Amino acid sequence: MTDFDLTNLLPGVDLARAEADVITHLQALIRCETVNPPGNETLAATYLRDQLAEVGIAGQMLEAVPGRANLVARWAGSGAARPLLLMGHTDVVPAEADKWSHAPFGGEVDDCFVWGRGAVDMKNIDAIHLTVAQALKRAGLTLPRDLLLAFTADEEAGSRYGMEWVAQNHFDWVDAEYALSEGAGEEMEIGGRSFFGVQSGEKGAFRFRLRATGAPGHASIPHDDNCIVKLGRALGKLGAARLPLHLTPTMRDCLTVMAGPADSPAYDTAALFDPAQHLAELDRVPVDAPMRRFLYAVTHNTVSPTILHAAGSRINVIPSEAVAEVDGRPLPGITEDEFRAELEAVVSDDATIDLVAFKAGQESDIQTPLFTIIRDVMAQLAPGSAVVPILSSGGTDARSLVPRGVKVYGFSPLRNEPGEPAATSLMHNHDERISLANLRFALHTEFALVARLMSGK
Repeated sequence: MTDFDLTNLLPGVDLARAEADVITHLQALIRCETVNPPGNETLAATYLRDQLAEVGIAGQMLEAVPGRANLVARWAGSGAARPLLLMGHTDVVPAEADKWSHAPFGGEVDDCFVWGRGAVDMKNIDAIHLTVAQALKRAGLTLPRDLLLAFTADEEAGSRYGMEWVAQNHFDWVDAEYALSEGAGEEMEIGGRSFFGVQSGEKGAFRFRLRATGAPGHASIPHDDNCIVKLGRALGKLGAARLPLHLTPTMRDCLTVMAGPADSPAYDTAALFDPAQHLAELDRVPVDAPMRRFLYAVTHNTVSPTILHAAGSRINVIPSEAVAEVDGRPLPGITEDEFRAELEAVVSDDATIDLVAFKAGQESDIQTPLFTIIRDVMAQLAPGSAVVPILSSGGTDARSLVPRGVKVYGFSPLRNEPGEPAATSLMHNHDERISLANLRFALHTEFALVARLMSGK
């Protein structure tokens, strides 16, 4: 790892203190048990507010419901440019403590790792945002643009009480030109080359009930209009279906860069971008099975049946209705009607699709000064690597801001650790942890990004 020299960009920043502070902050945030549900995010919001107050940045608690505070803060700049927002969520998913080797809410430092729920999703980034803001303020800098901070609740359950509520009711606190958040940054290796993804978009949601109806009757006299059989047939078709290829600008750019030089590409992009050859070429891309599944998911609309409702009430009665719930994920640019048409072509007459919720996918423009800065900084911090825009197959709090005009980039880089599982595999998993080296690497990166954007250099 190459240290980024901040001296010319941000004179007066005490980097050694910041490196110690970020560990302390992450430990403290992990010890705030903000498991969602019920959340209790006020615990973390209070800590963050008090830490910002120590350097003269006043925070404000915004609550949609008691006990689930969102902390927002503004360090006013000169107004020469629109604000930069550092954003993160403070809630975490549950942890089965008996399956962990370290207490999930202990925040222990052991074997050069910080252990605990939230260590990589995403209290590590919250701690980095806090540390960067504190260090810049202590350095006595005058900023050309406001630095906004937003630490919000409820992201793990859809942000009803978190960023979505803040954006709807207090948008002035998060109205920025750019935002840095979670979503990508883990090192990827393809064809012997190293890449870091910047999440510049994410898939949407098309959640629906798959409903099959049929003729009720006595179970002793089978017939061909059994709703359970029809639902099973429909689910089987969905499970086996390969929906059409859709290449968003984000993924076309990503896959083109990751293929490598034209004289020795890691795979054939022309074949990969051809609907007739796509699946065969995807099988030849030199990545492991989880990465291949991810690349499929971010180039196709996808569906996953997740809930099967009980059908029928007695073993000797054929019921008249059977229902399953399905999680669909449309790519950016796909409308509700387009996704429904793809699904209906698969399901045919076996079942109907009853929409529960639709949210469009989204992409942020990558032809911006900040994205260029990210590429320049990573070229210095990780020589020989390349930065690529990438979609998230899931959703983040960016979904609340991008439609309102904020360019959100999910980026906090993590290097591959020899002998250690990939950081993303530890998200929502047992023994979640982040190495001290990676925490320091991500901290240096954010310092450099903010420094370059704020200085204009």
